[in-house]
Amino acid sequence: MKYRSIREMVEPELQRWRRVRRVAAVGYIVLNAIYMVYRFTIINPHSLLLSWSYFVAESFQFVLGLTYIFMSWQFRRRTSLPPLPGASVEVWVPVYREPLDVIRRTLAAARRIDYPHDTRVFDDGRRPEVRAIAEELGVAYFSRPQNIDAKAGNLNFALSQSRAEFIMVFDADHIALPSALDDLLGYFADETVALVQSPQDYYNTDAFQYFNAKRRGGIWHDQSFFYLFGLPSMDRDNSASCVGTGVVYRRSALAEIGGIPTDTATEDIHTSLRLMKHGWKTVFHNDPVAYGIAAANLEEYYKTRHRWAHGNLHVLSLERVPFTKGLTLRQRLHHLSLGLIYLEGWQQLLLLLIPVVALLTGWQPFVITPLNVLIVLFYPLVSILLLQELGSGYSRIWANEIFSMARWPVHIISVLGVFRRKILWKTSSKLLQTQTTISRVLPQLVIFLLSAIGLGVAIATLIAHFDSGILLSGQVSDMTKPLEQGYTVDILVVAGGWALYNMIRVGVFLKRAWHVSDSSDEHYRFTLQLPMRCDGVAGKMWVATTWISETALAFVTREVIATGSRIRCALPLPTGTVDVTLHGTRTQTRRDGTTEVECSLSTDDEHSQQRLIDALYSVYWYRDLRTNRPIFRTPLQWLAGLFRSTSLRRYRVLDRFAALRSNDGELVFAIVHDEEASPLLTTYQALVIGTQYTLHRNDSTSQEIIRIRIVSEDCSEWHHRIGEEGNSSHRYLFEVASSMQ
Repeated sequence: MKYRSIREMVEPELQRWRRVRRVAAVGYIVLNAIYMVYRFTIINPHSLLLSWSYFVAESFQFVLGLTYIFMSWQFRRRTSLPPLPGASVEVWVPVYREPLDVIRRTLAAARRIDYPHDTRVFDDGRRPEVRAIAEELGVAYFSRPQNIDAKAGNLNFALSQSRAEFIMVFDADHIALPSALDDLLGYFADETVALVQSPQDYYNTDAFQYFNAKRRGGIWHDQSFFYLFGLPSMDRDNSASCVGTGVVYRRSALAEIGGIPTDTATEDIHTSLRLMKHGWKTVFHNDPVAYGIAAANLEEYYKTRHRWAHGNLHVLSLERVPFTKGLTLRQRLHHLSLGLIYLEGWQQLLLLLIPVVALLTGWQPFVITPLNVLIVLFYPLVSILLLQELGSGYSRIWANEIFSMARWPVHIISVLGVFRRKILWKTSSKLLQTQTTISRVLPQLVIFLLSAIGLGVAIATLIAHFDSGILLSGQVSDMTKPLEQGYTVDILVVAGGWALYNMIRVGVFLKRAWHVSDSSDEHYRFTLQLPMRCDGVAGKMWVATTWISETALAFVTREVIATGSRIRCALPLPTGTVDVTLHGTRTQTRRDGTTEVECSLSTDDEHSQQRLIDALYSVYWYRDLRTNRPIFRTPLQWLAGLFRSTSLRRYRVLDRFAALRSNDGELVFAIVHDEEASPLLTTYQALVIGTQYTLHRNDSTSQEIIRIRIVSEDCSEWHHRIGEEGNSSHRYLFEVASSMQ
């Protein structure tokens, strides 16, 4: 089955639900406009400050909904053009204090990019260790005398040391695909294109910003909407913003605007905005060309979100986006939308404090009647469902609520960017093993405590001075009768339920923050079921890993494995078979009678270790082939599923990973595709046509052994290389000779 790019996966779903999405958008606008007029008529004159605060919060929510619609109304899905022949290209990796192993992987991958280029590292940390890595890998090393203007200054220094026609930039943690330049350079055939940006993607899907990645969450994270909807929409209006990594610049365009702007903490969006003002085009390519490290814990998440929010607001203020010359109306609106989303923190703070104030004082946030309560409480749900339908399955209600709870303190502080005060650049640590401290979640804990106190005060006051209000007095038949001011059961139900909901959000947020820290490790644990041949008690046995890192792995077996056992195994990988020694550190019996074994891992030599690392961190060979895309049921799809069988397109291309064993015992890693009509497999070693192989195909609890014969090579499929030795992919058609299970 052919490899599917993100564009090929997203496009059919968007086209399929295009009319539904637009009807939902129009419905949202019309219903919200009616609702806001109605809300204005029920502002409570007895508690004006509280009532107006609530009205302002809801009005801003309406505005955010409009930006959501604007950013998802229409899209541009691009297909790569043939790369420019003979272009002069340099690949830059600016670094500072990132871990050395992270920098090594990035430089090695950048050097292996297929298109002819020079790779350069620009080290603001001036570390001899980085210089040594560069010399070992054959990468040009540069450092500047002074660290002025952080990353922007480093890039400008790089410009002064370079004469290349095109420049590709990767952050220190982004592992490039070999096809990175081939995918992006073709767009520069249009001489008015100044930069081409690809989406950021990450391999550590256990990071804080991912939601249920190991269960049913696919690869959805809190930036998925921006990369799947926002930037393609901006691209349609020549407004695609640079995001700082996985981007190719045209040197002459940068020269025209005086280099990379240094005035703000977000040099990426600032650069693209200035290029637009000078009449240049920007392009967004829909598929990732590299995989990096997502913010692993809450501290790193806050650090990056603060820089983005503050810097983007600073850029919009500094460049006077609403009134500046050189931008079209739609370009202004797109960039203003990017700024408005960072004002969400204040709106969230109002929605968190309003129920607390109502519980503590007995004030009504609006004129309470049975009808008003029904409308005010249930209409937001209708509004959210419409926006969820508009997202076509690429947005998530509950996940967005949790991330809003996480972001609001940072977004409040970031509003200072409007006043053009540049913050200090704080480099992300790029560490995978992290911790969460109480200080990082203190604002949310305060909200939880205030909500609990408000509930306690309201309950105590009602016990002392009970007032049944409308709900218990039997007056519900008069739907428009206003409630008297003061503490009543109605206030407790309305504001108390609201406060309790906020407390649940805080609780889920805290649980997630600590869970991410507890499950982190120094080296990322890739969830992969790789076949492995081991020396067991009863002789040779085949098992499959459940997860694997460069220093450890886990597997499930039905054989008895004693804690502390030393096991020799052969692990077939795309980079070649690696012999490993496993030292059992923990065994646990599962309900199905199998044993889960966690082991530390060692290889025989540095070369074998490097082949293991190359295989694991060349993420694309399994990520884009096998992981389900982040598509979820919309409300209408869910309702349709109640009456008829519906299935979402998950694009699960593969059956499972396998190993081929030749007659002389040589092991070859293979990927078996789920195509009954024409059985197909991918290998990273050339096979002999007409030869028979024994295919071992495992999951965590069972094994299948099949005798197959290679029929022919399929040359029409997607090909790529992996590792220092350049192992190339091959596709073969095969036929089953016999089953040996």
